[in-house]
Amino acid sequence: MISKQLQAAILTLALVILLMGLYGVHLKRQAERLQNTQQIHAIAPPVTGSSGELTLWIPNDSDGTLHEQDVDATLPQDPGQRGQQAIHALIGALEAKDSPHRLAAGDVRAVYLLNDNSAVIDLSAQLADQHRSGILPEQLTVFAMVQTMSSAVPKVTRVRFLVDGHDRETLAGHIDLKSWYDVATVAAATRQLGQH
Repeated sequence: MISKQLQAAILTLALVILLMGLYGVHLKRQAERLQNTQQIHAIAPPVTGSSGELTLWIPNDSDGTLHEQDVDATLPQDPGQRGQQAIHALIGALEAKDSPHRLAAGDVRAVYLLNDNSAVIDLSAQLADQHRSGILPEQLTVFAMVQTMSSAVPKVTRVRFLVDGHDRETLAGHIDLKSWYDVATVAAATRQLGQH
């Protein structure tokens, strides 16, 4: 028969092992979060191309409008890379502390041109997961990306979105990401936003 002291020691040892396992799981989750954050903010390879002016469409939460902002940028010749650079620049501008429509974090993973007039913008999950929920904030973000994309690659007439390479129902619970956005329709809606 096992003595009470040995039973207590075994029970204590089992409890210590359980607590160490839980602490190990906690540390692993923290390391994964840190790794995901570092991957998103990793330094991108330098963009090659000619210097030029790029038009970004900046949303403004206070009045619910979008405004053009010209910035100097390196513009690749390849239309897909040019579109990706444009969306990357837009997201960078919206992550700034003084942005009138602040995004928490994230980036564009890629821009795919299916043909001369159809673009697919693949956003990071972090950008979508941390986006503010609400019809107007989501609409302003999507419209800004569509308008910026069409400014960078004028042949694009429709835009669709992916998140981490997959379809996603909405950006943050409201605005549809599974449908194609017609550039002319978005431009007309953007003008309407500016007239209210």
